[in-house]
This record gives sequence, structure tokens and C-alpha cells, in this order.
Amino acid sequence: MRFKVGSALVLAALLSAGCANTENKQEISEQLVPLKSVDMRVVNSANAFGLRMYEQLSKTSPYENRFVSPLSVSTALALAYNGAAEETKEAMGKAMGIDEIELEQLNDGYHELISRLRRSKTGDTELMIANSLWMREGKPFHDYFVQRASDELFAEATVLDFESSDAVRTMNEWVKDTTSGKITEMVKEVDPGTMLYILNAVYFQGAWTVPFEPEFTKKDEFIGPRGQAIPVDMMARGGSFEYTVNPDYEAIRLPYGKYESAVMTIFLPNEDVGLAELQRSIANKPNLVTEPFEVRQGRIELPRVKFEYQIALNDTLKALGMEAAFDRNKADFSLMAPEPPNLFIGNVEHKTYLELNEQGTTAAAATAIEMMEGAAQPDNLFHMKVNRPFMFAITDQDTGCILFIGTIAIPT
Repeated sequence: MRFKVGSALVLAALLSAGCANTENKQEISEQLVPLKSVDMRVVNSANAFGLRMYEQLSKTSPYENRFVSPLSVSTALALAYNGAAEETKEAMGKAMGIDEIELEQLNDGYHELISRLRRSKTGDTELMIANSLWMREGKPFHDYFVQRASDELFAEATVLDFESSDAVRTMNEWVKDTTSGKITEMVKEVDPGTMLYILNAVYFQGAWTVPFEPEFTKKDEFIGPRGQAIPVDMMARGGSFEYTVNPDYEAIRLPYGKYESAVMTIFLPNEDVGLAELQRSIANKPNLVTEPFEVRQGRIELPRVKFEYQIALNDTLKALGMEAAFDRNKADFSLMAPEPPNLFIGNVEHKTYLELNEQGTTAAAATAIEMMEGAAQPDNLFHMKVNRPFMFAITDQDTGCILFIGTIAIPT
């Protein structure tokens, strides 16, 4: 069975107007030779922004299941950033941590990152990222904006009759196709003021490098955030793992695929450390997600998980400093389309799905950005039992890019 993680960031921009081993490593390296090195400023800024966004989300409800894609959000916002000017560009740049990167360098960095991620296909794992622009028929957009989006960020540009009954179906089909069917309905209807949709999709499929054997899965209890005992199916396996432990948490890495081209890092806060405190620590030190751990022998117990998540990101992005982009009177996306009318971000929705089981991980994420018209064992043998709320991240090993990050408070 193949396992798939998909993320469709439907920057549903209602852009509206008006008011492993040496041999294996060599094989992977050879696949990547034609690419230039990735600008780590772009990767680091995307990771840091995603973690700050995630930590901001956790402030309102730290003990709930949560799952987002930093890569998807940052890539889609980078497309919108290309059309921003003046105060709006400044606010978005500071919030995303890219204000000191020249636009040409930023686009080149995303170009190389997307190129490398698109090539991360090694048999039993696959990672894909895609962008698209859907422009209202009859609405003018600057040629240089569309060209940059196409050339630098690989965005397919399509002029679409938004009044047609097929418009919603056409965009949803693109999302469905690019997420391998994991996101089937992102755009529900087209607002009369919609000028543009910016769609982004990230898709990842992979199986554990070493799967959990189903016969070792047993009924157990997970201690929820209020101390409640939650019945779960607890998977278990032993072996060699990248593992670390300190006074605040213990963490372990579970790789995907034959070449271990992606990993899930699980952070289990110690019982006297709150999950919110752990999330804050990781947001302040993003390198904790990707720094190397010691390889140790031990045992991991991990619950099967399956849940869906939905959140409006408006308040979160405003809190991070993007207020100007949401202000109908101040937003300036004049590098995207001629004025008047001006464009501004009206709404940002994020929906996700996650499933963990013995063979691997299945997940999907979609974000819609609506832009409206303006106005007792040996000492060296660890045993990590994940039976209380924990945090995790899925990262690409080649670039260090955080693909997804999540929290499990109540396994379902």
C-alpha cells in the first residue's frame, strides 16, 4: 500500500476589485546534479514563518489536534507577495521573514527549491509541489506579474470564465489532480467580485522505511490534555532510531522510504512541560526540527491517528504583522493588476486531513485565501511511549524544508 500526504494551498485568492547507504546517496545525488544549490535563506524563512504561524495558532487552543503545511502557505504567499507594493509588501515581507531578500533572489530561491522538491521521487516516496493562477476573463493583469509567476514559481496561468457553471469544477479538478484525490472540494463558489485565484498544492507519498508490524499493535490508553484516558490502537516497534532526550522533551525520527528522503520528527513534552511551552520553544528555535540526533537502540510506541482540521487564518496572519494586506483601504497589490480597483485579502481558510498507521502516513491540506474588492532496561536502551499530547513535523531531508507540522492532543 502506498501512503500519501497532500497539501493543497488554495490561495483562493478571490482577488477582487474595487471598494541511507553510500550507493543510495550517490543515486539521489546524481538525480540532483543539474540543479543549483537551494538558497537556504528561503528555506529557513519558510520554516521559521511556518513555525511562528503554528505557534500563533496554538495560543487560542493549545490542546487540540492541528495540522498545517508551512511549505504550502509560504509558497502561495510568495506568489501574492510578487504582486504587493509599498506598505503591503513591507508588512508581508517582515511577517514572512523575507524583507531582507531581494525579490529576484527570493523568486530564484523558490525556483530552485520547487525544482528540487519536484525531483524528490525515489521509488516508495514522492514529493510534488504545483502552483496555478486562475484569472477572471476580461480582467487585466500585469504581464510581468503573470510571467514571473510562470517562469520563477512554475505557476500555470489560465484565463477562466468565472460566470460559467464549470468554473468551480475546473479549479477543484486541478486541486484534486495535484493532491492525488486527497482534496476534492476547495472552491465552493465564485464571488461576483473575484478577480483571481492563486492555487498551490503540495503532495507527498511515502511508506515508513521500517513499517510497524500490525500484530504488535494493541489496545492502550492515551492520556488527553485534561487527564482523560482515551482508548487507542497503539503501534510499536524496536530498532535503531535518531533519538534525543533533554529536560523538556524527548524526540525521535521515523524515516520514509528506502532512501530516507523524508522523515517525521515526533516531540513528546515531558510530563511537567506543557505542550504550549514546547511549541513556543520550537517556534523560537526552528533548527530543533532539523538538527541531527544521536542514533540509539530503543522502542517506540505510537498511536494510530486519523482526523480532520479546519481553521481560519485571518487573525493569525494579522497577528504576525500582515494587517495591511487585509485592509481594504490600505492594501496595495498594484504590481499584480492595474488600479483601480485595488485588491486586498478578504479571508484565509485552511483545511487538513491526517492518518498515521502501521504502513505510513496519509495527509492532505488545503488553504483558501480570498482576496476581495477593496474598499527498566539497559541505560542505553530508550523506550518512548507516545501516550500523551505530542507535536510532530514532516521534513524533506535534502533541503531541510518543513513540509507539514502538527499536534495530536486527542487521537481519534
